[in-house]
Amino acid sequence: MKAVITLEDTHPAKVEIEKSGAKRTIYVNMQDLANHIVSSVKMDEVEDRLSVPEVILTSPSLPMNTVKYAKLSDDTDLLFMTYPETSVDVTYHKTVFYDVPFPNLVFCFGVTNNRVSKHMLMAYKDRFLREDTQLYRFPFSNVFGDGGMCYHDNSIIHDLVQLQSFPHNWIKQPFNDHLFQQGDNNLLDQPLRELFDQSQSKQFNYDMLRPMGMTFADWTNKILN
Repeated sequence: MKAVITLEDTHPAKVEIEKSGAKRTIYVNMQDLANHIVSSVKMDEVEDRLSVPEVILTSPSLPMNTVKYAKLSDDTDLLFMTYPETSVDVTYHKTVFYDVPFPNLVFCFGVTNNRVSKHMLMAYKDRFLREDTQLYRFPFSNVFGDGGMCYHDNSIIHDLVQLQSFPHNWIKQPFNDHLFQQGDNNLLDQPLRELFDQSQSKQFNYDMLRPMGMTFADWTNKILN
């Protein structure tokens, strides 16, 4: 059935009804028309339109720059947090190199029973980290080839926001040659001391990064699955 309603200021509403090929026209005053329309609406449709969406999931408070969060079946909190490129004073053995540039980094943290149970990182070039962003190996030392960090922190994690300070605290730790192989961690064939020395007060050279051959989505799926 099809109904066409024509409204005029001083006349009853004109309702043209077409059903099974037959057409007829009736005239209805405005109040009766309004009552008829309201009564024809199913109450469950009204309730559906007015109902408030149910909350399916809400995350805990997260550190700034968190880009992905997951809760695992063993109650582990897993989160990925970016740390935009920066320049820091690096202590290498007993030498301090000033204003050394670091690339964009993305950290993966796992927290189980109020302790950090996983810490990994990758580098990336893009301004914004997206699912299809290509990842690169951390170019310096103290990080395994798969991104695992050779760093121990037994602090009690009272809430996930506390992880906000983790990257800064880690970068300020002294660097050595552990897990660094010249020409392997990055695309430059230079000793680590020389890399730190020559990069002082310069922009980070993203051309030195060694590709990991995977995107951010690939990495997170590998960790989550």
